Amino acid sequence: MRNKNAIRAGMLAGVLCLALAACGGGTGQHFTGFVQDFGGGARQPASGSAAKSEITPYQSPAFADSLGFNVTQWPDTAQLTPAFYFAIDGWFGQIEYHTPDERVIVVRVASLDEPSLTTTYTERHFLKASDEHQDVAMQSGMGEDGCMLYCWEQGGFQFSAHSGRSFAKPTTEEVAALVAGLTAEMV
Repeated sequence: MRNKNAIRAGMLAGVLCLALAACGGGTGQHFTGFVQDFGGGARQPASGSAAKSEITPYQSPAFADSLGFNVTQWPDTAQLTPAFYFAIDGWFGQIEYHTPDERVIVVRVASLDEPSLTTTYTERHFLKASDEHQDVAMQSGMGEDGCMLYCWEQGGFQFSAHSGRSFAKPTTEEVAALVAGLTAEMV
């Protein structure tokens, strides 16, 4: 079983490294490829040819060995089911949630000491709207093709929730559950 998981994780990491688009997926698609490939420490693609992102699959969001923190609480319900966990480029973690109606919601987590998580998307999201969920200030915006991005900070960490295209965007209830249910801790 261990070899099977290692092979599956290796294949998944290889597939992830091939994807470069930020908002091109439809319902039921695997959104882990929405990692912008950064060049060096600049956190932006090099002009012409970008270096591949370093993506490490995990069995849970215990990212301490590669990111220096663990996600200590995360929603796991019939409505928001965590399917995949990744440490990416040595500075942010990702949880891919699947919903009963085959939508995918990508949640990213990073320390507030790191660059803004909005730099991890190639699609330009315009963070215009401000809102509050459970006394946590949140910004949200929609990209040109309908992708939604929600960002908030709490407990020394920054969080983002992203969906592809307008038909897949998280509901108000899902965003509220993520804000209330996600916590992380430096190790």
